[in-house]
Amino acid sequence: MGLPVTWQRWVWWSDCVKEDGRLKKRKWRKRKGRCYELAYLTQQDNPDWTLVHGEADDGHGRAIGHAWIEKEDEVYDAVLDLIFLKAAYRLDRWAAVFEEYTRTEAALLLVKTKKMGPWTSDEISSVLETSAPEPSDKK
Repeated sequence: MGLPVTWQRWVWWSDCVKEDGRLKKRKWRKRKGRCYELAYLTQQDNPDWTLVHGEADDGHGRAIGHAWIEKEDEVYDAVLDLIFLKAAYRLDRWAAVFEEYTRTEAALLLVKTKKMGPWTSDEISSVLETSAPEPSDKK
C-alpha cells in the first residue's frame, strides 16, 4: 500500500539530511514564523555560512518569504532545525534565492534597519553602498 504522502516526504528528507557537528546551533522553544531571526542569529554564531533570503514552499504548496543559511553544498533551515544537501533542499522546498549576505553585511543591515530581515532592495542598497570603503586615489 505504501506510506502516506507526508511520511514519504519525511523519509525522502531524512535521506538527504546531513549530520554535522561543525554547525553551532542554539536551542529554540518556538521556531515557526521566526525564520529571519533564527537564520540571522545562527549565521552570527557560524561566520563561514552565508545568510540567504528567498522564497520556499510552506509545506502546503504556497511560496512564502523565507530565510536559511548555506555553506558549500549544505543548507541549514533553522525553522526545521535540519541540515540538508543544497540540491535536495532547493528541489524539495522549491527554494528560490533572492539575496545572499555575509555575516558583516547582515550585521550592518540589522544595525541600520533595526530588523533581522527581510530587507527591501532600497534598504540593502542604501546600507551596503554607504558602508563600502571608498576607493583610494593614492598611487
